[in-house]
Amino acid sequence: MIASAAAHLRSTARSAAIDTAQVQLYDLALCKAEVAAASALTAIASAAESTDLERRITATFCAEAIVNLQQRLTSRPTDYGLTVTDVNLVEDPFIGTALSAEA
Repeated sequence: MIASAAAHLRSTARSAAIDTAQVQLYDLALCKAEVAAASALTAIASAAESTDLERRITATFCAEAIVNLQQRLTSRPTDYGLTVTDVNLVEDPFIGTALSAEA
């Protein structure tokens, strides 16, 4: 989804109008960084020697990254060539469980 949104921005903003897409580019860069961090944390948490705390931190971070991605892209979906339906990701019970006070 991030790659698709970036491609849409490249095709519509072009280099001459990069200032007009500055907020959108920042949001995409932040989303990409969070996804990369979530991937790295998942690799650590998946290791046999990982602790329960590492797995819980990873689950919380991943859930927050998903919610952040949705919020950023939902705020202006057409700027990214998306619809609200495209970015409606937070229906997964994992999110609520990972972000609950008991997690």
